Amino acid sequence: MKIYSKILVTTLPLAFCLVLATVGTAYHFSRAALTEMAKSWLDARLSEAMKVLVSQETMLRRYRLETIPASITKAQLDAGTIIAGIDVGEKGCIFAISASGRIVVHPQAGMVGTDVSAKTWFKRLATKSRQLIYETDQGPNLAMVAYFAPWDWYVLASDPEHEIYGVARRMTPYLFGISIAGFLVMAGVLMLLTRWLAVPLRQLTVGAEKFGRGELNTRIAIQSQDEFGRLASVFNQMAGQLQGTLTELRHSHQQLEDRVTERTSELFHANARLRQEIKDRERMSREKDKLQDQLLQAQKMKAIGTLAGGIAHDFNNLLMGIQGNVELMALDLGPNHEQNARLGTIRECIHSGTRLTQQLLGFARLGKYEVKATNPNELVDKCIDMFGRTRQEVRILTHFSSDIWAVNVDQGQIEQVMLNLLINAWQAMPDGGTITLATTNETLDRQQVELHQANPDNYVRISISDTGIGMEKTTLTRIFDPFFTTKTMKRGTGLGLASAYGIIRNHGGFIDVQSQIGQGTTFHVYLKALHTERVDITHPPHPPRKGKGTILLVDDDALIVDVGRQMLQALGYEVLTADGGRAAISTYRMYGEKIDLVILDMIMPDMGGGRAYDELRTIHPTIKVLLASGYSLNGQASEILERGCNGFIQKPFNLQALSQKVKDIMEESPRAEKPERRK
Repeated sequence: MKIYSKILVTTLPLAFCLVLATVGTAYHFSRAALTEMAKSWLDARLSEAMKVLVSQETMLRRYRLETIPASITKAQLDAGTIIAGIDVGEKGCIFAISASGRIVVHPQAGMVGTDVSAKTWFKRLATKSRQLIYETDQGPNLAMVAYFAPWDWYVLASDPEHEIYGVARRMTPYLFGISIAGFLVMAGVLMLLTRWLAVPLRQLTVGAEKFGRGELNTRIAIQSQDEFGRLASVFNQMAGQLQGTLTELRHSHQQLEDRVTERTSELFHANARLRQEIKDRERMSREKDKLQDQLLQAQKMKAIGTLAGGIAHDFNNLLMGIQGNVELMALDLGPNHEQNARLGTIRECIHSGTRLTQQLLGFARLGKYEVKATNPNELVDKCIDMFGRTRQEVRILTHFSSDIWAVNVDQGQIEQVMLNLLINAWQAMPDGGTITLATTNETLDRQQVELHQANPDNYVRISISDTGIGMEKTTLTRIFDPFFTTKTMKRGTGLGLASAYGIIRNHGGFIDVQSQIGQGTTFHVYLKALHTERVDITHPPHPPRKGKGTILLVDDDALIVDVGRQMLQALGYEVLTADGGRAAISTYRMYGEKIDLVILDMIMPDMGGGRAYDELRTIHPTIKVLLASGYSLNGQASEILERGCNGFIQKPFNLQALSQKVKDIMEESPRAEKPERRK
């Protein structure tokens, strides 16, 4: 299709639409004007009707007849007669409808009493609308509406739409004739204008086609100074420039493509290396921050642990002096003395102090005393029995694995951990709730234990969950710090979770915590598994057992030496004493032939218990030694036991524990021949 035809095809429909739009707009505005005139006319007739109703109501009130039904009916009939006679065009009328939907006034007597309540348009009267369009058999009608409240009437001034818009309809043929004539004139003008514009366009088209076929010497001969002339001049200049540069472009094109390909490949590889380097640096930065946090936490815990361990050791020595004197007083006074109650109170205070030092040693990771293979289910069940007897407001549920692995633990220490966690869960539920305990076997890989600085292995997981108030994130980061507590001074010291953390870490395990505000808290305790059968947990206590023999008591604390000597003498033993490691070696050289047992303190200033034990074994390889310390069975004490030491006793110890340990070691297989006495 040529450009001339395209322009005509495009513009003629637009011209036709423009003419139709003009005619339609004129028709629309004429209808709008007629509508406004009709509304004003109907509104005026409605006002006349409302004046009639008001006058009738005023008359009733003037003569005080507004409460007499017959008078009201008479007034309504008179008003209806007057209203029905108001002229509203040839086919219009004024009529009234009661609130119940019945026509009460109408120029046509047959319409009076007609029920129109089911009509859709009647329901719109309740909205107090001023204008209403409703349908009748003759077609749509336009009505203006007014509400007369005293009689509860809706008064309508109505006129059919075909009467209102009759003038506009009669003008329609003339408007269409004008539109067709206008379109024909506009079409002729467009055809002439299009033919005039198409000549230079055809010249430009022919020149462009030749240029596209490679005829770069093509020129367009348009001499006019209008836009077409300027376009032809620019086209000719462009053709000349392109003809001059085409050869150069052809030579450099391949070289440019090769260079772009090479650079693109280099950028692709460089971008890949850069992304990888960024990822590596981000990973290294995260690992560095994590390691720094772990190092700072470890250093802090180690420093506080060292301090706590030292305090616990010295405190245990003080408790030892008190414990020994209480035991001796009890022996002197007899079982029925009136002061035994007070001695029992002192024993309870000593026991409370011992528990406090156990918590300090547990936090310091110095808290394993006697390690043995244990069934976790029985251990947890025992703790539940101890805890549940005094916590009736808490519901306790258990989910124990039937094939649970054994663990190698200090049963007393793990009981302390379990009770601390149970008490912590109970205190998190002030209004009562549910505590759920579960055990299961798990095999953890390096990725799962890396964050907790543990080793990949088989673990037993003990989970303690509560339905309490939960903890926020800032509290979670500090719950294992010593002396940190969210409770009042009467409900917590801040050592319970810290000691639990230290005890579990000292057993080669770790604790994981999950908590959300309002959703409770879960502690997961991981202990390394043994895959062995358990050992019985409880052992019945024995009364103090007396014996015979000579015991060398070695301690740098004079109070402990004095009370220990008296306790041993009360058990029937002869006692030699030494105030340090060097003195112990000297004494043993002198009296070694009569010494049956050495009770050796582990921490002494001049010569520690480990070195003193090695020196004594040099003198007598099968010497019997009971190691005593304010620290627990861990670290240096474990090393001494591994070198052949016969036993360990934790300060403070009572008479029964001392007698049992001494008797067990004394009754072991006989030693080799004693060394000769040295002077």
